[in-house]
Amino acid sequence: MNAQTTLSNLRPSLALIAIFSLCAAASAQAGFNSFKTGMFGVAIGQVARINAANLGGPDTRPIRVEMMFLDGTGAVVGRDTQMIAPGQAVFFDAGVREANRIELRAVIGASNPPEPDKNLKVTIEVFDADTGRNTVFIGDLNEHSEF
Repeated sequence: MNAQTTLSNLRPSLALIAIFSLCAAASAQAGFNSFKTGMFGVAIGQVARINAANLGGPDTRPIRVEMMFLDGTGAVVGRDTQMIAPGQAVFFDAGVREANRIELRAVIGASNPPEPDKNLKVTIEVFDADTGRNTVFIGDLNEHSEF
């Protein structure tokens, strides 16, 4: 193959790379923040919960959050997207249905939070479905750089 043919064959790939680069830059400019945990275990009879709160005042705009639980292979176990009004909180639950125990990690994405370190607070908990007692609590993910 000559250089002209090789370049012609690469054009579609180069165009896709350019488009993906622009999309990534646009996403970063739009103010997308994400929070991630390490793995934690959930057994039958327990519920994993992601809590997210918008601590902004009345002049603060709502924050759109996508909350997901992933298993050890990275497969999505559950996903929910919600808008959090200023001064409000939301949560998303996932329970164990098919195994005695599964390992999960939480991934939370926030679109356009005004001041994510100040206004958006995210916590994770695992609790007993019958009694409501917490067995695991992971505090504010903004304050835990290891996540």
